[in-house]
Amino acid sequence: VAEAPAPMAGPSDEDVRAAQQMTPQERQDMILSMVNGLAERLETEPNNPDGWARLMQAYMVLGKPDEARAAYKKAIDVFSDQPELIDQFDTLAKEAGINTN
Repeated sequence: VAEAPAPMAGPSDEDVRAAQQMTPQERQDMILSMVNGLAERLETEPNNPDGWARLMQAYMVLGKPDEARAAYKKAIDVFSDQPELIDQFDTLAKEAGINTN
């Protein structure tokens, strides 16, 4: 089993304080930017199961089920040799309401 890299950092306390001062549209844009940044990092550094799980969930929260499904499928491909991770992704997908077919 491949060892997972350290988890990616979330927003700092300063980021959270700044977000509280933003308009709803500015907050939405910031969230989309963070999710897009995570997706880009996973394309260059795909060996991060926690990152894929967060990306799948983030897309569902944002109301983007097609993107969540694509992230699920990519994670399954990346970790195809690790059945225990595939089981975890399957469970997460079911819990999040991601169509895996």
